[in-house]
Amino acid sequence: MKKWIWSLGVALLLVGVVNLAWALPPDRLPPFWESEKMVEKLELSDAQLEALTETEYEFEKGNIDLESKIKIARLTLERLLSREKPDNTKLGELVKELSRARMKQTEIALEKRIKVRSILSLEQWKECEKGKRRLVHHLRQARGRRGEHFHPHRSGMGMRGEMGEGPAPPPPEEED
Repeated sequence: MKKWIWSLGVALLLVGVVNLAWALPPDRLPPFWESEKMVEKLELSDAQLEALTETEYEFEKGNIDLESKIKIARLTLERLLSREKPDNTKLGELVKELSRARMKQTEIALEKRIKVRSILSLEQWKECEKGKRRLVHHLRQARGRRGEHFHPHRSGMGMRGEMGEGPAPPPPEEED
């Protein structure tokens, strides 16, 4: 009986891992400060631009190793699942490895967001967030017409939804 329950638990974990492992790759958007329009609108200083660029570099550098670990885990998962009798112990270890890598990715993304906030003034941050909400809204509309989904938490944008709070609110009306 215990073996059956344990096997069922592993099977349920595997379903979750398969969903994680075959999720769409991140939709990477360029950083907002690479847009001349946003640089002008936010009135970013040279020091801020340099700090933001360094933050992006560190963020991307940290993600390279994690993304490679996740790709290797996906490959291993595929190999293990293609066997007639998958090794439940190895699959359980793989579940833990994938969970740790995803958790670390979320941690790095949140650290980046906190660092960016520390570089910007409150006014710049609020304006940046408004711009992101408008962009996400427009991307969702465009992709929805094509039958695709846009996930801001996979874009490195650090929007709501990243921690499961639900979708971002609709964008505010544009003031021009």
